[in-house]
Amino acid sequence: MGLPDLTLDENNCCSILAGEDTVIHLQYREAAGDFLFVGPVGVLPEKDEDQSDVLKFLLISNLYGTDTDGGTLSLEPNGNIVLLHRVWDPKGADSARLVHALVAFGELLTLWQKRYADMLSEDDDGASPFEETAPEVPSVPVDPTLMA
Repeated sequence: MGLPDLTLDENNCCSILAGEDTVIHLQYREAAGDFLFVGPVGVLPEKDEDQSDVLKFLLISNLYGTDTDGGTLSLEPNGNIVLLHRVWDPKGADSARLVHALVAFGELLTLWQKRYADMLSEDDDGASPFEETAPEVPSVPVDPTLMA
């Protein structure tokens, strides 16, 4: 993944192909001085009962960033596309560090694309395919008075 000709458009965005079919979208956020890496994981199932399981799984996976290596899984509302994104701070970085960050993000994105596709393709045995693959995350007690 050589990036000598990486050029952002008028919206400070560009897309690169990582591997055979993984697209990573980059946006330089001038106000924050950082980059946003974004990639599609998959499409939310159409059936409401499956959507509920998927959304619960994505929320659990986001908890503390433990299963997303600090990235965030989210849902693009217009196309129901599950996205993975991560913020990268370029301060003090050179092009080699950018390439390293993009490669790491591309590997994480590819892992999530495969994991998501595998979960959706599991046979329906009466149990949610997400129950067996739900990530183990530490439980942190939450004071309910803080939720008010």
